[in-house]
Amino acid sequence: MTPARGAVAAALIAAIWFLAEPAATWAGGWTQTWNLYHYVVGVRFFGELGYDDLYVATLEVDRRHDDAFAKVDVVRDLETYEKGPRASVVGAYDVDRALSPERQEELDGLVRALREADPKASWRDMFRDRGFNGTPSYTAVASVVARALPAEHATTRWLSTAIDPLLILIGLAAIGWAYGTETTAWVVLLLAVFPGTVWRWFGGFLQYDWLAALMIAAAAVKKQKPEVAGAALAWATASRLFPAALLVSLLIPDLRPGGDRVFARRLVLAFAVALAIFVGVGCLTPRGPGAWLEFVPRILHHSEQHVLGDQRIGWRHLALWTTPEQLREAVLHARAVPIGVGVVLGLGAWGVAVWRRSREEALQLAWIVVFLVTVSSRYYWAGAALLPTVGPARGRWLAVGFAATAVAHAWARALGADKHGAYLAVDLVIAVVLAAWAVSCMLSDRVSDDR
Repeated sequence: MTPARGAVAAALIAAIWFLAEPAATWAGGWTQTWNLYHYVVGVRFFGELGYDDLYVATLEVDRRHDDAFAKVDVVRDLETYEKGPRASVVGAYDVDRALSPERQEELDGLVRALREADPKASWRDMFRDRGFNGTPSYTAVASVVARALPAEHATTRWLSTAIDPLLILIGLAAIGWAYGTETTAWVVLLLAVFPGTVWRWFGGFLQYDWLAALMIAAAAVKKQKPEVAGAALAWATASRLFPAALLVSLLIPDLRPGGDRVFARRLVLAFAVALAIFVGVGCLTPRGPGAWLEFVPRILHHSEQHVLGDQRIGWRHLALWTTPEQLREAVLHARAVPIGVGVVLGLGAWGVAVWRRSREEALQLAWIVVFLVTVSSRYYWAGAALLPTVGPARGRWLAVGFAATAVAHAWARALGADKHGAYLAVDLVIAVVLAAWAVSCMLSDRVSDDR
């Protein structure tokens, strides 16, 4: 069997094994209530509620109607991120000041529709999450979609959740066009097996626009279309921020002696123009340009909270190995120096590695930066499914290494690990794969600039 046929067979088996059940369930009308509440309600009421008042407004509006959430006793304060008794978190919040009677009715009808569509949804846990934290650019675009496909109605609610699978298929088509069958099969396999995306591909609302953009960017780099790559990376950055690291990494091969400065200039220009447009779009939310001033401190605070969370991936999260929840903050502070040294050494290895490699590999080497600098929600690491695009030889073993995250996660859970422990195992596998990759790039011959 040829490598291409083997990869296709493995991808089909993985897709059937891991995706058949969620796909069939979604086809039957299932949607992710947790996701729809935060994303759909979050964008439709962003103008009045911003980032801080989603939970308290929902609870107050519900209390005035059927009081379905009467048993919700603990709520997260989205301004401080502290969890506390419902009465103290809601406090003297004046929902009449925030929402007109018509908008209160709309909010109640939307939440009731979600509640009735999924009676088993855990709303008590939902109000302990960390709210809606989309960028203003994402919010402006997503709000248009959310209103065009209202979640109050079963058919349009389901159609709104069909956008992500469609975007992923478009992205995979771009990868197939640029890289061929084998690489695309490896990407499909990794998308299927990665534990951070189990049951998340279907039923959610616009979770993976950034991933489709990264797929298109990777294909555009391969086909030497810098304008397309720049625009795609600009949207991914405007939507989720961290893809900016991929632009930086991608530029380095063309900055070395003999690099293609024309490609780099066209890439940067396209990125800058597109990003300016997308930032401008973010100013069109009802909160205007001020939405960005609210978002920046919000996301910084949110990112710090992520470090101490459960299902996260990143170097600082890995540093909390076996640490009980109540001690994580203190342990993180105590280990600040070795963690910082690890970041510096890792970034140095990344710099040397990316200087020696092709554009395609440089683009994906940015995941080293993402791992070292950020602590992100697990599902963002679905983007590392693009590792096979670095080329057949390295791409195959990188795919096998990244697929091992599924084994590590399952093994940790079988041993009784909680969510934190299971994702520490995933963290460890990713760290080993990225470190081995960086060393391999540093020790190998430099890739020629000839194309």
